[in-house]
Amino acid sequence: MKTCTKCENNATWYSKSAEEFVCDSHKNMFPEISLAQLPPPLSVDDFEAVKEEISHRNNFIENVCVKLDKIKNNIIRAVEESHQKTINSLQYKSLSYSELLLKDNYTFEDLEALQNLLTTKIIYKKPKRHQLKTELHNFYNQELWGEKLLESTKFDNISKAIPEIEHFHGLHLENYGGGANTLTISKNNKYLIIGCKDSSIHVWSLNKKTQKFIMRGESGSIDCLSITSDNSYIISGNSNGLHLWNFRLRKHELLIKSDLKQVRSIVISYDNKYILACGSKESILGASLPVAVYSLDQRKELFDFSSKNFNIACAILCKKNKTLVTGCSDNEVRLWNFIEKRLDVVLEGHKGAITGIALTKDDAYAVSVSVDKTARVWSMARKCMKYLIPISEDGANTPRSLQIAGDDSLLIIGCNEGNVLVWNLKEHREKVIDIDFFPKPVKKALLTLDGNFIIPCGEPLDTISHSNQSVKIWNMSEQSFETSLPGHIDKVTSLTYTSDFEILVSGALDCTVRVWNIEEKTEICVFEGHTSQVNTLCISSNDRYVASGSNDATVKIWDLKKKRLYIDFTGHGQPVIKVKFTNDCIFLVSKCKNKQVFVWNVCEKKREEIIDGSKAIKKWVQEYPEIKEIVEN
Repeated sequence: MKTCTKCENNATWYSKSAEEFVCDSHKNMFPEISLAQLPPPLSVDDFEAVKEEISHRNNFIENVCVKLDKIKNNIIRAVEESHQKTINSLQYKSLSYSELLLKDNYTFEDLEALQNLLTTKIIYKKPKRHQLKTELHNFYNQELWGEKLLESTKFDNISKAIPEIEHFHGLHLENYGGGANTLTISKNNKYLIIGCKDSSIHVWSLNKKTQKFIMRGESGSIDCLSITSDNSYIISGNSNGLHLWNFRLRKHELLIKSDLKQVRSIVISYDNKYILACGSKESILGASLPVAVYSLDQRKELFDFSSKNFNIACAILCKKNKTLVTGCSDNEVRLWNFIEKRLDVVLEGHKGAITGIALTKDDAYAVSVSVDKTARVWSMARKCMKYLIPISEDGANTPRSLQIAGDDSLLIIGCNEGNVLVWNLKEHREKVIDIDFFPKPVKKALLTLDGNFIIPCGEPLDTISHSNQSVKIWNMSEQSFETSLPGHIDKVTSLTYTSDFEILVSGALDCTVRVWNIEEKTEICVFEGHTSQVNTLCISSNDRYVASGSNDATVKIWDLKKKRLYIDFTGHGQPVIKVKFTNDCIFLVSKCKNKQVFVWNVCEKKREEIIDGSKAIKKWVQEYPEIKEIVEN
């Protein structure tokens, strides 16, 4: 905060004429026309948000600079190759002339060369339409950076279109590619982070229930994840090992080198110094399933806790990093001295493998759940069981995940049967609620820090639904489902706009075509009917119809006005990869994977012709030049 140059108070004004900062008491000393009011100081949250956005933009600019260098190098290489080709041609011609000068007699071939030479003239030919100058001019005048709404931009590059539309318009075109595997909530209760099968991480605003951004990797399914308390990094695990994601820059940073594979659970210490990952290791003595401890600062493994006699399924570290608590496959809970790296106590009682472990806020008690369908509360001071909670009265609830609410009042238990149990931890025999979420196992269930919402992820029904059902939100106060998170349930493959740029249509691997209102940021309707992924889309010039081509070897035309299927064309026999309306909207041209091209009569709803042969191609291109790209390529 700036200080007034006339006193010690905080400055609230800036005098442009005197170039001084002044407070309210001294602003009358300067002409009013020269004064500019200083903006109020940013809050801590606003300051962090600004820093996060600046980091994101810096990262974007760096990518643009890399792209510029690449394009520049390509242009320079093309110019050099063209230049060298021209020089070689001229030097060859000059050498031919020199050889003629040195000869005393001319052969028949020489006379032919002389005939050509004497019947032509030499001129300096300027580049056609100044091609090089035009190309360079277009390159340096292209709009590479623009902080504005995408009101009149049409995308041809799908990978560029999706993140920019998501960022600027808030249209979340793809949710959890192939389904959500795991989730976590940031320590400040601002973000819901979802790990997916397609190696992507989706970050949602918990308050607004809107998706903020997506980070994508090339490392396989995200099986487990955790976020640092300062929201700087996300750590994820899968069959390849441990991965580090930069939350502020929104990108995958590195794969941490280690022998650990098949990572099943991850915990970050409260001081953000250590990462604890449960997984498997191969050695000359055979495979073991230890807890590997990593340094977050050094990005490397430090040591592990393991034994050949048991497999560690889950682990948690107390706040002062003194004690490590592990749940194991041999039905036992183990307490380790973390500093001295030795086993202290083995807690017995469970009659089945441990599937979840958690600590109360003050580290006074540990809670474990097991496939024996019980939860046990252990005293950390006395190293013994305090009491037992019989989770399943009828034997139907098998725990899979465990969380203790922030105020230590509730246990949130995700079960293999697709339901979530909430138990009162203080009144340990009181079951608060039993909610059915999924027809298949709950992979993980969390309670937000304010206690308002339960958010589990699991396996949805096999049928395609209008929104992704692998993550659900339950409102605790209203005892009802809060909302479904909208969008495609798999990767978006194609986009197209209406001519006024008000309507966006998207197709995806989930077999659906979705229609969006860009200004209102809402989903207008969903077209379902394809039985395989949608590959391509096209809107008619009158904005009435959208055509979709799919791997199911069909082309479907949808009526945007009436929001229904208009025509279903079959007969390709191969996946359809391109579709295009003629400008008069009479015909639709489609191309399949084997490069066979079909022409469909939209008005008469029939197949007009299969284009085969140069004559047919020439005829159609002469009449409809707009289909040239599909027909000839």
